[in-house]
Amino acid sequence: MGSYTKPVLTYHDQAKLLEERGMLFENIEEAASFLKNVSYYRFSGYFFNFYEKGKIDVFSKGVSFERIKNIYLFDEELRILIFALLENIEVTYRARISHIHASKCGPLAYLRRENFEDGMKYDKWFSNFQKLIERGLRNKEGYVAHFVRKYDSVFQYGRLWKCLILLVYQCFMQILLVIYRQKSLIILVECQGSI
Repeated sequence: MGSYTKPVLTYHDQAKLLEERGMLFENIEEAASFLKNVSYYRFSGYFFNFYEKGKIDVFSKGVSFERIKNIYLFDEELRILIFALLENIEVTYRARISHIHASKCGPLAYLRRENFEDGMKYDKWFSNFQKLIERGLRNKEGYVAHFVRKYDSVFQYGRLWKCLILLVYQCFMQILLVIYRQKSLIILVECQGSI
């Protein structure tokens, strides 16, 4: 395996390197400023469709920095919109699933190991959940502190719909995976029908 020998380039030198490879610029200083905020490496992921066929690091005629920058900015805006939509979907599913699960199994059902298909998976999930509660206490999250004051113990977590606020998406999905298969299917079907 060879050693890495490329030098660290200034932002202006990075833009000049692109110019040497055939990229056109309206304003090379603005391009250097853009690279400073985005990073050459991240931006370079957008270059591949603009190289001459069969040549790496040689741009096709007429390819401009501004054109690729506009694609990058569009992609960034699209990503922000998609994540915003996904967040809304996630919040909706959390609300619906917690309500339906609590209605069918009781508001504290997630604290009872017997409500879950796989006890070992439940133990792992519950351990992660305890860590989230403890982190919420350390970070002085208002709703966690309220649980502890009201129920005198960090282990009296409260009703499912309150607790799901704390769960990161991965931990939230894990609770669905450890619920009885039959119950989880009913919950998901009802949730789907109510959205």
